[in-house]
Amino acid sequence: MNLLKNICPEAWKLIATTFENNVAIQNEGDVAEFATNVAIFNEGLLRSILPLTSSQQTELVRDLISGSITKGRFKSLAQAYKARNEMEEYTSGKGIGISTIETALTR
Repeated sequence: MNLLKNICPEAWKLIATTFENNVAIQNEGDVAEFATNVAIFNEGLLRSILPLTSSQQTELVRDLISGSITKGRFKSLAQAYKARNEMEEYTSGKGIGISTIETALTR
């Protein structure tokens, strides 16, 4: 089963742009050289955002592409978002909102 299909379309559009940067450069000779960028994303990195919301996935992908975060920070933020989402899901079942928890933590 392909779990990567759980990445939202907007994030995939951004990811695709990183693979479109491969260009053929024609030299004076008949042989073209290829300039390629190192791939930003790999399957392991993308798996870390599978359980996130569409907006969280898109935010992290956009930030990594722009260079405002590193791959390590990408994974750390993905883990933090996942934990927050799980906490929100757990507390919503208990009738406790995230704002109640945040209020309790700031006292």
